[in-house]
Amino acid sequence: METLNIDGIEISVKRKKIKNLYIRMNSSSGKFEANVSYSMPFADVENFLRSKVKWLKKHKNLIERRTADISQNNYADGENILLFGGKRVLRVFDCEGAPKIFSDCGAIELHVNSLASKEYRKKVLDAFYKTELEKVVPAFINKWLLQLNIKIASSVFDKAEHSCGGGKFRKLVCPSSDIEKVEVSIAREPIVIYKRMKSRWGICSISEGKITLNTELAKKTLRCVEYVIAHELLHLKERKHNKSFKDCMKKLFPDWKTLEEELKIL
Repeated sequence: METLNIDGIEISVKRKKIKNLYIRMNSSSGKFEANVSYSMPFADVENFLRSKVKWLKKHKNLIERRTADISQNNYADGENILLFGGKRVLRVFDCEGAPKIFSDCGAIELHVNSLASKEYRKKVLDAFYKTELEKVVPAFINKWLLQLNIKIASSVFDKAEHSCGGGKFRKLVCPSSDIEKVEVSIAREPIVIYKRMKSRWGICSISEGKITLNTELAKKTLRCVEYVIAHELLHLKERKHNKSFKDCMKKLFPDWKTLEEELKIL
């Protein structure tokens, strides 16, 4: 792995099979990572990153302020944690037996053994984030299946027509510039998997009709959650991030720039 230092900001450079250059910031470590193509000269990578020095400094300061305000090191009583873009006070209560966690009146109550380690408390909170996402995601799935004209096959014949062997989805490609208007049918409603991921907010497996969502999304605004879901569902119609795909997302989300900026911090 290559590294660059831009005005005191260290950036890890990873080579991947991609065409464009992507910059991400890890909200936990505060470190930047640039994903670039194998063919891009190192000098070009450095020049591009130097052209983004204002953006790098802005987000470095943002995460430093957030880290100072939102302490997630010990998961102790009185700390602030994030839930759907808002700060919640963590109240910790000693209890015996299985841990319990509740969201109540602007606070999050964690009932756990007083001897529980930081790692164990973090594990309980991660499960809580998964549960909170499960409460809001189905409504967004239904909304965007409708708005994107993705229909669930209603008959055995339709399901056979729009699925592959083993119940897998066929790969759908919509050449229209207004791909949200093109109606397609899928064999069943997409399966949603929730898990913590290091570098992606969501993944769409077109052949399996499965969407994987990062449980860290529960820390972002509901608008960000909705944006990621719409993005992944759109892949059921267009697998690539081509111009049609991007134009569609911009049309559906006029605030896409703000959302993309927020989602760059993982």
